Amino acid sequence: MTTDINDAAMSMPKLESCVAILQVLNSKDQLGASDIASAIRTSPSFLGECLSILAEQGMVEKKEASAAVYSITENGRRVLNFFKIDRVLETKQM
Repeated sequence: MTTDINDAAMSMPKLESCVAILQVLNSKDQLGASDIASAIRTSPSFLGECLSILAEQGMVEKKEASAAVYSITENGRRVLNFFKIDRVLETKQM
């Protein structure tokens, strides 16, 4: 049985996905949506939901360049600091 990207998105709760997005952006400064989706292994539609939530809360901002890129805000960094999460997916890789 194979697991496709939609199954992976469904297995990761939305809060965990949002935190993972913040972690990735914290380490990479800014990324496009496809790079974020690849980094956290989720579908573009699920990623869009999470990015909307984070943007509404002021934790990420969308910047328009030649293509849209996202970056973490100071509020997003505060959330990671509150949870003492400052390394990208460290526990996932171990």
